[in-house]
Amino acid sequence: MALLLLMPGVLGCQGRPAGRIAEGHTVAPCPMPRLDVKSWTLVDQRRFTFRVPPSFREVKGQSIDSWGREFQSTDSTVSLNFGWGQYSDPLTKAHYGVTSCEEKIGGRKARLIALSLPNPSYGVGDPEAKYCSGVAWRDIKPGVHLTMFGWARDRNGLDQLLRIFRTVRFEESG
Repeated sequence: MALLLLMPGVLGCQGRPAGRIAEGHTVAPCPMPRLDVKSWTLVDQRRFTFRVPPSFREVKGQSIDSWGREFQSTDSTVSLNFGWGQYSDPLTKAHYGVTSCEEKIGGRKARLIALSLPNPSYGVGDPEAKYCSGVAWRDIKPGVHLTMFGWARDRNGLDQLLRIFRTVRFEESG
């Protein structure tokens, strides 16, 4: 069973010791990758919606401290999870190799991060993952946050994750 680790500082890109990643292994989460999402499946969570490629399916997971769900590509090369709640990670810890940017997504300020993993089995959910990325929104409602996070085995998968993050839309009432 997969375990959604959406506690502060526990996500795969977070908590990495400084200086362990060779220069040149950074990837930028901005600008947005160009991918057509019109044919993607709408995932409606009532409080917010997002789109995933048709090849994604929901997989069994267990959330810690937040309400969450997990999705994965049918070939298991890309995984995505989210946590909604007061303990969702803000993705603000600075670690060597993690690049970040801020932009407005779904009408709200969001922080995006990305990292090229230096070697397999680097502590993320998939031992073959080469990239991880995340996005966090703070105070969707007072004290309620959303963090989405994913792993990918190749750059195309990373681009999918970054595009998925940018499809998030929040309900009007917040």
